[in-house]
Amino acid sequence: MVCQQRRKLENNYTDYERLRKLLQLPENDTKEPDWLYLKIERYVTKIIQTIDSAVAEEWPPYFCLVEILKEVPEAADLSTFSTWRTNLHNFEEKYGTISLIRNHPVVPPNLSGNALLSRNARHYGLKKLFLLKIRNCN
Repeated sequence: MVCQQRRKLENNYTDYERLRKLLQLPENDTKEPDWLYLKIERYVTKIIQTIDSAVAEEWPPYFCLVEILKEVPEAADLSTFSTWRTNLHNFEEKYGTISLIRNHPVVPPNLSGNALLSRNARHYGLKKLFLLKIRNCN
């Protein structure tokens, strides 16, 4: 939605410029207007906070982040993702590697009896998948 909104604003502005030139209207201000820029960083931060606070175990919030970062790579604070990498590494070191089968995290067998650790493993598995996807985008 955020990406679509940004493209829509850019298309509207491009169309405005085209019509202004076609109608030979004077150029009062050549800089792009403020409304053209969305505060995408704010949305990215909010999605990241939601993922971390809710211990998201489903793909949609991560997918939303991937799509935003494809369109606007500079929108993310990369220190957050390095923290995710560090936490993932520590979790896998302590409890075992989280495998991904067909883009779904597989809980290590030694955690299958513990509901909280299984939940965390799925959460970290999705973070692992997300980190792999953004690394492939760049």
